[in-house]
Amino acid sequence: MRYLAIVMMVFGLAVATPVQEAAAQTGQSQIVVLNTQRLMSDSAAGQALSQQLGAIQQQVVNELSNEERAIREEEARLQEAAAGLTREQLLSNSTLTSQMAANDRRLQALQQRATASERDLQYTELVALRDFNAQLSPIVDEVMAARGAVYVLNSGAIVRTTAAGVDITDEVIARLDQRLSNLTVTRQTAPAQ
Repeated sequence: MRYLAIVMMVFGLAVATPVQEAAAQTGQSQIVVLNTQRLMSDSAAGQALSQQLGAIQQQVVNELSNEERAIREEEARLQEAAAGLTREQLLSNSTLTSQMAANDRRLQALQQRATASERDLQYTELVALRDFNAQLSPIVDEVMAARGAVYVLNSGAIVRTTAAGVDITDEVIARLDQRLSNLTVTRQTAPAQ
């Protein structure tokens, strides 16, 4: 097994040598890296996307919280009305039992809406990121072409490098900010499952 690892390591070095030679001849690296976290946090479009997703999430939380508060208040009122009643007295009071049943149905409906809202939020984020990436891809392609790169890696996947000038994050952010300073995120409804 150790022999196989040594052979693979030697083979890997043999493959890397032509890439290194090509990069040395052109003065450019064929592999560039992009910090996707910085892309989202430092670009105007990434910041706008994050802010709008946060606002949509807060809107959903507020909607659900208001309804939950109303249900809990009604539950407390009904419990107070039922306090001191025996089980038989409670069951014979059709108005109170129907109000309790209706409130329980409201709570179940709220729980279903909360689950659906979570799916909607996830779908909204997916659509927003897809739209963001659609705007980003041509910019990354341009920067790669300008650098003579054939591969772009997420810098979070890089353990260590000694190559200077392979990080294209700043250049991509600058071009992205020039072309797309804002991105509109629209609340989506997830497709039925």
